Amino acid sequence: MCLIILLAAGGFAFYLGWSQFKVKPGDVGILVSKTGGTNPKLITHERFSWNWEFLIPTNASLLTFTPKPYAFEKSVGGILPSGKEYEKVYGGAVDFSYSFVFSITLKCSAEQIASLVASNEISSQDDLEKFLERAASVACAAASNAAISALENGEIASVEGAKKIMEEAAEGGLKNCSLESLEIISHSVPAIALYKSAMASYGDFIRKLEESISEEARLSAEESSRFSSAIKKMEILGDTLKKYPELSEIMKNSDNVSKILEAINSMQ
Repeated sequence: MCLIILLAAGGFAFYLGWSQFKVKPGDVGILVSKTGGTNPKLITHERFSWNWEFLIPTNASLLTFTPKPYAFEKSVGGILPSGKEYEKVYGGAVDFSYSFVFSITLKCSAEQIASLVASNEISSQDDLEKFLERAASVACAAASNAAISALENGEIASVEGAKKIMEEAAEGGLKNCSLESLEIISHSVPAIALYKSAMASYGDFIRKLEESISEEARLSAEESSRFSSAIKKMEILGDTLKKYPELSEIMKNSDNVSKILEAINSMQ
């Protein structure tokens, strides 16, 4: 009887610790326990696995993931350095902004998933997808920046020739995941020749703009001075008429008016 009990207890303990059957084919399991933290040894359906941590109630949990590729569509846009200022050279008739729409596919290996679990970055399949989507945004931004930089530096003549450069930049921006594919769905980039011409001409444009502003300020000051002078003379005329009311009768004659105004104009 005791033997039967012992065998039953042993079988039950074996069943509790047997973790292999808890993972579906193609998935990967990661053991997380209160006693040992994250176990770096991956659990798969194809390989026998038994873990004593499951023998302690509520001590351990098995996180399962499907290490499959995820595809995303990402839009990236921006404007060339100082583009807004350089657009002024052409009177706003050109646009130095750019945009890309990418199709990108990323994947985490089983080992990378384990690393993400260990660093508390993910704990579920949904977390994994969100992590990869954030990584896709970073990778696409790096790819677009690399393409624009290559165009500016004359390394490539068009975006179509930047595929390798963009892929390398995208991979360089990834951590704990890998790039499966990167494709450009659509793009819009400014004329780099016009941009460089505007950049070269910008100094002259600013100088001419400052000269124009200075000239307008000078003309405005002269007009203001003439207006102030006219007002002052009218004030003198008003004071004079108050002091000598009889002049009002004299000014009814247009010839006399001309002579009085000439006298006022001669005042400094």
